[in-house]
Amino acid sequence: MDHRVEKFMAVVDYGSFTDAAERLHVSQPSLSIAIKKLEKELDVQLIIRGGNFFQVTEEGQLVYEYGAQARLQLKNLKSELALEFADKRNLRVGMIDSVADRVFSSSSVDIAGRLEARIDNSSRLLRAVRLDQLDMAIITKPLGSLGDDYRLLSVGEEQFVAVCVPELLQETTRRLKKSCEVKDLLTYDQSSTTYQWINKYFSENGLTYTPKFFSTNPELMLQMALKGKGAALLPSSLVAGELKAKKLVQLKGLDFKRTIIAVTLSGKYISEEMAGLIETATNCLD
Repeated sequence: MDHRVEKFMAVVDYGSFTDAAERLHVSQPSLSIAIKKLEKELDVQLIIRGGNFFQVTEEGQLVYEYGAQARLQLKNLKSELALEFADKRNLRVGMIDSVADRVFSSSSVDIAGRLEARIDNSSRLLRAVRLDQLDMAIITKPLGSLGDDYRLLSVGEEQFVAVCVPELLQETTRRLKKSCEVKDLLTYDQSSTTYQWINKYFSENGLTYTPKFFSTNPELMLQMALKGKGAALLPSSLVAGELKAKKLVQLKGLDFKRTIIAVTLSGKYISEEMAGLIETATNCLD
Protein backbone atom coordinates (compact mmCIF):
# COMPACT_ATOMS: atom_id res chain seq x y z
CA MET A 1 0.00 0.00 0.00
CA ASP A 2 1.16 3.54 -0.80
CA HIS A 3 3.09 4.93 2.18
CA ARG A 4 1.21 8.23 1.79
CA VAL A 5 -2.09 6.45 2.33
CA GLU A 6 -0.60 4.88 5.46
CA LYS A 7 0.40 8.33 6.70
CA PHE A 8 -3.05 9.74 5.97
CA MET A 9 -4.65 6.86 7.89
CA ALA A 10 -2.33 7.50 10.82
CA VAL A 11 -3.49 11.12 11.03
CA VAL A 12 -7.10 9.95 11.12
CA ASP A 13 -6.37 7.16 13.64
CA TYR A 14 -4.46 9.37 16.08
CA GLY A 15 -6.63 12.44 15.63
CA SER A 16 -3.84 14.92 14.99
CA PHE A 17 -0.83 15.58 12.79
CA THR A 18 1.39 15.95 15.85
CA ASP A 19 0.53 12.57 17.37
CA ALA A 20 0.65 10.82 14.00
CA ALA A 21 4.07 12.29 13.21
CA GLU A 22 5.38 11.18 16.60
CA ARG A 23 4.08 7.62 16.16
CA LEU A 24 5.47 7.41 12.61
CA HIS A 25 8.81 8.90 13.66
CA VAL A 26 8.66 11.63 11.01
CA SER A 27 8.50 15.40 11.23
CA GLN A 28 5.13 17.10 11.13
CA PRO A 29 6.02 19.17 8.02
CA SER A 30 7.06 16.06 6.07
CA LEU A 31 3.82 14.36 7.09
CA SER A 32 1.77 17.33 5.85
CA ILE A 33 3.71 17.37 2.57
CA ALA A 34 3.08 13.64 2.02
CA ILE A 35 -0.67 14.08 2.46
CA LYS A 36 -0.74 17.16 0.19
CA LYS A 37 1.08 15.16 -2.52
CA LEU A 38 -1.48 12.37 -2.11
CA GLU A 39 -4.32 14.89 -2.47
CA LYS A 40 -2.70 16.31 -5.59
CA GLU A 41 -2.23 12.90 -7.17
CA LEU A 42 -5.81 11.83 -6.42
CA ASP A 43 -7.12 15.30 -7.33
CA VAL A 44 -9.33 15.44 -4.23
CA GLN A 45 -9.23 17.08 -0.81
CA LEU A 46 -8.86 14.51 1.94
CA ILE A 47 -8.75 16.76 5.00
CA ILE A 48 -10.23 20.16 5.76
CA ARG A 49 -7.67 21.90 7.94
CA GLY A 50 -8.57 24.60 10.44
CA GLY A 51 -6.44 25.79 13.32
CA ASN A 52 -6.13 23.06 15.93
CA PHE A 53 -8.61 20.72 14.29
CA PHE A 54 -9.26 18.95 11.02
CA GLN A 55 -12.19 17.24 9.36
CA VAL A 56 -12.05 14.25 7.03
CA THR A 57 -13.93 14.83 3.77
CA GLU A 58 -16.18 12.23 2.11
CA GLU A 59 -13.36 11.55 -0.33
CA GLY A 60 -11.02 11.14 2.62
CA GLN A 61 -13.36 8.62 4.23
CA LEU A 62 -13.39 6.63 1.00
CA VAL A 63 -9.57 6.64 0.85
CA TYR A 64 -9.42 5.56 4.50
CA GLU A 65 -11.81 2.65 3.84
CA TYR A 66 -9.67 1.61 0.88
CA GLY A 67 -6.57 1.70 3.06
CA ALA A 68 -8.24 -0.32 5.81
CA GLN A 69 -9.28 -2.99 3.31
CA ALA A 70 -5.81 -3.05 1.76
CA ARG A 71 -4.25 -3.42 5.19
CA LEU A 72 -6.58 -6.30 6.05
CA GLN A 73 -6.03 -7.98 2.70
CA LEU A 74 -2.28 -7.86 3.28
CA LYS A 75 -2.72 -9.53 6.68
CA ASN A 76 -4.91 -12.20 5.13
CA LEU A 77 -2.35 -12.73 2.36
CA LYS A 78 0.36 -13.26 4.98
CA SER A 79 -1.87 -15.74 6.81
CA GLU A 80 -2.61 -17.71 3.65
CA LEU A 81 1.04 -17.75 2.60
CA ALA A 82 2.06 -18.95 6.05
CA LEU A 83 -0.63 -21.62 5.97
CA GLU A 84 0.38 -22.77 2.50
CA PHE A 85 4.16 -22.72 2.74
CA ALA A 86 5.33 -22.61 6.34
CA ASP A 87 6.06 -25.80 8.24
CA LYS A 88 4.63 -24.27 11.36
CA ARG A 89 2.36 -21.33 11.96
CA ASN A 90 1.29 -20.13 15.37
CA LEU A 91 -2.43 -19.52 15.71
CA ARG A 92 -3.19 -16.91 18.38
CA VAL A 93 -6.45 -17.76 20.08
CA GLY A 94 -8.10 -16.47 23.23
CA MET A 95 -10.83 -18.19 25.22
CA ILE A 96 -12.79 -17.63 28.38
CA ASP A 97 -11.79 -20.15 31.04
CA SER A 98 -14.89 -22.36 31.11
CA VAL A 99 -14.76 -22.90 27.34
CA ALA A 100 -10.99 -23.45 27.38
CA ASP A 101 -11.35 -26.15 30.04
CA ARG A 102 -13.73 -28.08 27.80
CA VAL A 103 -11.92 -27.51 24.52
CA PHE A 104 -8.43 -28.44 25.68
CA SER A 105 -9.66 -31.52 27.51
CA SER A 106 -11.30 -32.72 24.31
CA SER A 107 -9.61 -35.53 22.40
CA SER A 108 -10.57 -33.90 19.10
CA VAL A 109 -8.15 -30.98 19.55
CA ASP A 110 -5.08 -31.43 17.34
CA ILE A 111 -2.98 -28.29 17.17
CA ALA A 112 0.43 -29.83 16.36
CA GLY A 113 2.17 -27.41 18.72
CA ARG A 114 1.11 -24.38 16.67
CA LEU A 115 -1.32 -22.72 19.05
CA GLU A 116 -0.72 -19.75 21.32
CA ALA A 117 -3.60 -19.81 23.80
CA ARG A 118 -4.60 -16.91 26.01
CA ILE A 119 -7.17 -17.44 28.77
CA ASP A 120 -8.82 -14.22 29.96
CA ASN A 121 -12.17 -12.51 30.39
CA SER A 122 -14.28 -11.54 27.38
CA SER A 123 -13.61 -7.80 27.54
CA ARG A 124 -9.83 -8.14 27.46
CA LEU A 125 -9.92 -10.83 24.79
CA LEU A 126 -12.11 -8.63 22.58
CA ARG A 127 -9.65 -5.77 22.98
CA ALA A 128 -6.78 -8.10 22.02
CA VAL A 129 -8.64 -9.03 18.82
CA ARG A 130 -9.16 -5.35 18.02
CA LEU A 131 -5.44 -4.67 18.47
CA ASP A 132 -4.60 -7.70 16.30
CA GLN A 133 -2.89 -9.44 19.21
CA LEU A 134 -5.19 -12.44 18.70
CA ASP A 135 -6.43 -14.05 15.50
CA MET A 136 -9.63 -15.15 17.17
CA ALA A 137 -11.32 -15.15 20.56
CA ILE A 138 -14.11 -17.35 21.89
CA ILE A 139 -16.00 -15.20 24.37
CA THR A 140 -19.30 -14.42 26.02
CA LYS A 141 -21.36 -12.36 23.59
CA PRO A 142 -21.59 -8.71 24.73
CA LEU A 143 -25.12 -7.48 25.25
CA GLY A 144 -24.53 -4.38 23.11
CA SER A 145 -23.56 -4.09 19.45
CA LEU A 146 -19.92 -4.60 18.49
CA GLY A 147 -20.14 -2.62 15.26
CA ASP A 148 -18.76 -3.45 11.84
CA ASP A 149 -15.13 -3.95 12.87
CA TYR A 150 -15.74 -7.53 13.99
CA ARG A 151 -16.95 -10.75 12.46
CA LEU A 152 -19.13 -12.79 14.84
CA LEU A 153 -19.46 -16.56 14.52
CA SER A 154 -21.98 -18.53 16.57
CA VAL A 155 -20.53 -21.15 18.93
CA GLY A 156 -23.40 -22.09 21.26
CA GLU A 157 -24.93 -21.49 24.66
CA GLU A 158 -23.47 -22.24 28.08
CA GLN A 159 -25.72 -23.21 30.98
CA PHE A 160 -25.34 -21.42 34.32
CA VAL A 161 -26.82 -22.73 37.58
CA ALA A 162 -27.03 -21.33 41.12
CA VAL A 163 -25.42 -23.52 43.78
CA CYS A 164 -24.69 -23.48 47.50
CA VAL A 165 -23.73 -25.92 50.23
CA PRO A 166 -26.64 -28.02 51.61
CA GLU A 167 -26.55 -26.11 54.92
CA LEU A 168 -27.52 -22.86 53.18
CA LEU A 169 -30.22 -24.29 50.92
CA GLN A 170 -33.23 -23.89 53.22
CA GLU A 171 -32.55 -20.29 54.25
CA THR A 172 -31.53 -19.21 50.76
CA THR A 173 -34.67 -20.79 49.25
CA ARG A 174 -36.90 -19.22 51.93
CA ARG A 175 -35.53 -15.74 51.28
CA LEU A 176 -35.82 -16.21 47.54
CA LYS A 177 -39.50 -17.19 47.80
CA LYS A 178 -40.33 -14.49 50.36
CA SER A 179 -38.51 -11.45 48.99
CA CYS A 180 -37.21 -12.59 45.56
CA GLU A 181 -33.67 -11.94 46.80
CA VAL A 182 -30.47 -13.95 46.84
CA LYS A 183 -28.34 -12.93 49.79
CA ASP A 184 -24.53 -13.21 49.77
CA LEU A 185 -24.15 -13.93 46.07
CA LEU A 186 -20.67 -14.82 44.87
CA THR A 187 -20.58 -13.25 41.44
CA TYR A 188 -18.41 -12.19 38.52
CA ASP A 189 -16.29 -9.06 38.43
CA GLN A 190 -18.30 -5.94 37.66
CA SER A 191 -16.30 -5.19 34.50
CA SER A 192 -17.04 -8.60 32.98
CA THR A 193 -19.56 -9.43 30.29
CA THR A 194 -20.97 -12.30 32.37
CA TYR A 195 -21.76 -9.84 35.17
CA GLN A 196 -23.97 -7.99 32.67
CA TRP A 197 -25.70 -11.24 31.71
CA ILE A 198 -26.37 -12.05 35.38
CA ASN A 199 -27.83 -8.59 36.00
CA LYS A 200 -30.00 -8.95 32.88
CA TYR A 201 -31.30 -12.31 34.12
CA PHE A 202 -32.15 -10.99 37.59
CA SER A 203 -33.82 -7.88 36.20
CA GLU A 204 -35.95 -9.76 33.65
CA ASN A 205 -37.15 -12.18 36.33
CA GLY A 206 -37.93 -9.57 38.98
CA LEU A 207 -35.16 -10.76 41.27
CA THR A 208 -32.51 -8.95 43.28
CA TYR A 209 -29.30 -10.01 44.98
CA THR A 210 -26.87 -8.80 47.59
CA PRO A 211 -23.31 -9.36 46.34
CA LYS A 212 -20.78 -10.65 48.83
CA PHE A 213 -17.78 -11.34 46.63
CA PHE A 214 -16.68 -10.36 43.11
CA SER A 215 -14.10 -12.28 41.13
CA THR A 216 -12.81 -12.82 37.60
CA ASN A 217 -12.06 -16.44 38.48
CA PRO A 218 -14.99 -18.91 38.57
CA GLU A 219 -12.76 -21.54 40.20
CA LEU A 220 -12.25 -19.18 43.13
CA MET A 221 -16.00 -18.57 43.39
CA LEU A 222 -16.52 -22.33 43.41
CA GLN A 223 -14.10 -22.74 46.31
CA MET A 224 -15.85 -19.94 48.20
CA ALA A 225 -19.21 -21.64 47.63
CA LEU A 226 -17.81 -24.95 48.90
CA LYS A 227 -16.72 -23.18 52.08
CA GLY A 228 -20.28 -21.97 52.66
CA LYS A 229 -19.56 -18.30 51.96
CA GLY A 230 -22.70 -17.87 49.86
CA ALA A 231 -24.52 -18.94 46.71
CA ALA A 232 -22.83 -18.72 43.31
CA LEU A 233 -24.02 -18.65 39.69
CA LEU A 234 -21.49 -20.74 37.78
CA PRO A 235 -21.19 -22.77 34.57
CA SER A 236 -22.94 -26.10 35.04
CA SER A 237 -19.89 -27.94 33.70
CA LEU A 238 -17.76 -26.46 36.48
CA VAL A 239 -20.02 -27.60 39.32
CA ALA A 240 -21.21 -30.93 37.88
CA GLY A 241 -18.77 -32.97 39.97
CA GLU A 242 -19.63 -31.21 43.22
CA LEU A 243 -23.37 -31.58 42.56
CA LYS A 244 -22.96 -35.28 41.86
CA ALA A 245 -20.94 -35.72 45.06
CA LYS A 246 -23.62 -33.70 46.92
CA LYS A 247 -21.04 -31.23 48.17
CA LEU A 248 -23.21 -28.57 46.56
CA VAL A 249 -26.93 -28.39 45.82
CA GLN A 250 -28.70 -26.48 43.08
CA LEU A 251 -31.09 -23.63 43.79
CA LYS A 252 -34.15 -24.51 41.72
CA GLY A 253 -35.40 -21.86 39.33
CA LEU A 254 -32.13 -19.92 39.26
CA ASP A 255 -30.47 -20.76 35.96
CA PHE A 256 -29.82 -19.13 32.60
CA LYS A 257 -27.79 -19.53 29.43
CA ARG A 258 -25.18 -17.12 28.13
CA THR A 259 -24.37 -16.96 24.43
CA ILE A 260 -20.84 -17.90 23.35
CA ILE A 261 -19.39 -16.54 20.10
CA ALA A 262 -16.12 -16.55 18.19
CA VAL A 263 -14.83 -13.12 17.20
CA THR A 264 -12.31 -12.07 14.56
CA LEU A 265 -11.62 -8.81 12.80
CA SER A 266 -14.10 -8.22 10.00
CA GLY A 267 -12.91 -9.81 6.76
CA LYS A 268 -10.18 -11.87 8.42
CA TYR A 269 -9.30 -15.20 6.84
CA ILE A 270 -10.76 -18.16 8.78
CA SER A 271 -8.23 -20.99 8.63
CA GLU A 272 -9.09 -24.67 8.95
CA GLU A 273 -7.57 -24.69 12.43
CA MET A 274 -9.74 -21.78 13.54
CA ALA A 275 -12.85 -23.46 12.11
CA GLY A 276 -11.85 -26.69 13.86
CA LEU A 277 -11.55 -24.98 17.24
CA ILE A 278 -14.97 -23.35 16.78
CA GLU A 279 -16.48 -26.74 15.92
CA THR A 280 -14.84 -28.33 18.97
CA ALA A 281 -16.14 -25.57 21.24
CA THR A 282 -19.63 -25.97 19.78
CA ASN A 283 -19.60 -29.71 20.37
CA CYS A 284 -18.34 -29.22 23.94
CA LEU A 285 -21.26 -26.89 24.71
CA ASP A 286 -23.91 -29.26 23.31
